[in-house]
Amino acid sequence: MDFIERGTNQKIRLDQRHFVAAGGEAKVFAKDGVGYKIFLDPRKMIPLQKIDELSVLADPHIIKPESALLDKKKKPVGYTMQFVEDTHALCQAFTRAFKDRNGITPDNSLLLVRKIQFLLKHIHLHDILAVDINELNLLLSEDFEDVFWIDTNSFQTPSFPATAIMEMIRDRHSKKFTQGTDWFSFAVTSFQFLIGAHPYRGRHPDYGKKEVDRRMQDNVSAFNPKASLPSVCYPFDVIPEVYRKWYKAVFERGERCAPPEDLVAVAAIIAPQVAKVVGTDNFEIQEIADFIEEVLRFESVQGIRVTECPNYIYVDKKKIGKQNKANVVVTPILSRPIAVILSGGMLNFVDITRRRQVRSTTACKDFMVHEGRVYVKYGESVSEIEFVEIGDNVTHAVGSPMANVLDQATYMFDGVVVQNLLGAYHISLFPEPGEHHQIRIKELDEYRVVDAKFDKNVLMVIGEKAGKYDRFIFRFSSNYRSYDQRVIEDVAVAGLNFVVLDTGVCACVNEDEELELFASKKDSTGVKQVDDPAISSDIKLFKDGTKLLFGKGNKLYHIKMK
Repeated sequence: MDFIERGTNQKIRLDQRHFVAAGGEAKVFAKDGVGYKIFLDPRKMIPLQKIDELSVLADPHIIKPESALLDKKKKPVGYTMQFVEDTHALCQAFTRAFKDRNGITPDNSLLLVRKIQFLLKHIHLHDILAVDINELNLLLSEDFEDVFWIDTNSFQTPSFPATAIMEMIRDRHSKKFTQGTDWFSFAVTSFQFLIGAHPYRGRHPDYGKKEVDRRMQDNVSAFNPKASLPSVCYPFDVIPEVYRKWYKAVFERGERCAPPEDLVAVAAIIAPQVAKVVGTDNFEIQEIADFIEEVLRFESVQGIRVTECPNYIYVDKKKIGKQNKANVVVTPILSRPIAVILSGGMLNFVDITRRRQVRSTTACKDFMVHEGRVYVKYGESVSEIEFVEIGDNVTHAVGSPMANVLDQATYMFDGVVVQNLLGAYHISLFPEPGEHHQIRIKELDEYRVVDAKFDKNVLMVIGEKAGKYDRFIFRFSSNYRSYDQRVIEDVAVAGLNFVVLDTGVCACVNEDEELELFASKKDSTGVKQVDDPAISSDIKLFKDGTKLLFGKGNKLYHIKMK
């Protein structure tokens, strides 16, 4: 595709190598540090005068249109903009699991919310309204210290009305957009980021679980005395008192004002004492380990059991290393635990037992650990890391490329690589060492994938479409040439919490805080849902071969049906 940049007459050539993402009305490309938004229908192109009116927004964290792009007929079909690499959509950080994995504390979250607040104030000072202040239009930097505002072409400027708003943030008490409705939308999005749930979701005895619209009309929020949120959510105490009062005024009393600019103090959060989990009518539950920190991840690889906590790593219950925000794998011969850390574009390996750096590193843009194996993405390929063990020494080598991918439109999740090929989704699975299957998944084409996980024949995906999130469950044939699927529509963004045991049973904590059990084999029937007080959204499911485990607080439990 060839374009001309208006004002400079510079020729721009874009192809699939530069593709980043596709939405309902446009495709985004990036080349040499510049972003390009191309509208699918040229009639939806932002007016040139609106580009001029948005130019007053000087903060570099607001990614605004810069120059118009012209097609061969000299008609405007898109625009240039600043491009920021390696970001995360704010919605990905709604889940507690994501925050825990990446070391995002409540204080970090509050600082990011404050940055969004002051960006919105900057927008208002120039007589512009943001309107569509949703979690997909806000991006977090790779180090989670900065926030960037995108899709600003939909802003409302003095001469042009807003062109989009997500229903879940729309103010039901106003028929027009104002600074007050902007602050309401900001309140909804920021609350969900801080607490982990939409302020009008959760349980309430007088409303159905999906009656969000009616609760928004009635001002019945999570602060209502009868309301409750899932167990995995953070307590309201993570919000400073002055901010908490503002949220209550907005959500419960319908006030539409800016949040406070000065915080008297940030609340000190004391981790609650987690009660010991005991057996129930449905389950036998046995505590099998007790650690000094919260259990974030457990994995059994080649008989070696690795438990990861926020700061420490345990191997077979023995505390052997301190390695923050690291993934852990086990070498195939010496069974030595290796911490894998991505830093500065290089993948580093640390021999935890001997507490020393493995002698080699590798260039890497992203990586994932699956079934104890490491896969790296660099450029347009995904490769498997091979550990080399000679005597008492461990090093590594990057194997031959296993999958070819589009560099800027490929994302690595837990056990699965998701690639958007100019609007068509393909996934890459690596079920065994040296094995790769690329599969076209048409059901995801109209969605924006925000989370995904693959485990032993089961793939779950959270996809966003038109402001709502659906959870997909795919099960594959033995040769990965076909699959079945079901979808749970309009779910809360709570993260994917499931494992597949060696018996072929998939166990999942669903959106209703039930334990869902079904076979991982394609075309098998039957789903069992168990509602039990032992099952809550704040437990993390793990597996040890045929055993189902879960972590809650600093304890690890074995659970089985009676």
